[in-house]
Amino acid sequence: MNLRHLFLIVSAILLTGAVGFVAYVFWQFRDSPLSDGHHPNPGSFAAKLAEYERLIQSEVPMGSSVTQVEKFLTTHQIEHGSLYRGPAAFKRDSDFEKLRFPGKDQTLKSFIPARVRNAEHEGVIEWSLMMRFYFDEHDRLVTHTLGWSGTGP
Repeated sequence: MNLRHLFLIVSAILLTGAVGFVAYVFWQFRDSPLSDGHHPNPGSFAAKLAEYERLIQSEVPMGSSVTQVEKFLTTHQIEHGSLYRGPAAFKRDSDFEKLRFPGKDQTLKSFIPARVRNAEHEGVIEWSLMMRFYFDEHDRLVTHTLGWSGTGP
């Protein structure tokens, strides 16, 4: 193979890569048949969190029962798991580790995980709003957490 053929092959590979990159950028940042043009920003993420925070505080305030929280989640079509109890369940819960208040280990006895799938999206990235509802030994709501989780290729 002579130098000219090698140059043509390398040029073709680089050109293909450049075209692919430009197509990807166009897909992510422009209106196209592959993207709806929606681009969340820190303000839209904060607004969505605030919207759900208001909804939770108004419909399932602290002291609500497990049944009330489950009804709230079902009514709003929020995907949720069952009630997890005991120390073993908390070991797998990263949100529990982030909670900071005195007596947390003695107070919190169970939780319900929940999420709103595709609460925000950006091109091929899907952002889910993750929720945890924490209960005491009498199955009364003590606190909750909200946060984002992104998935994509």
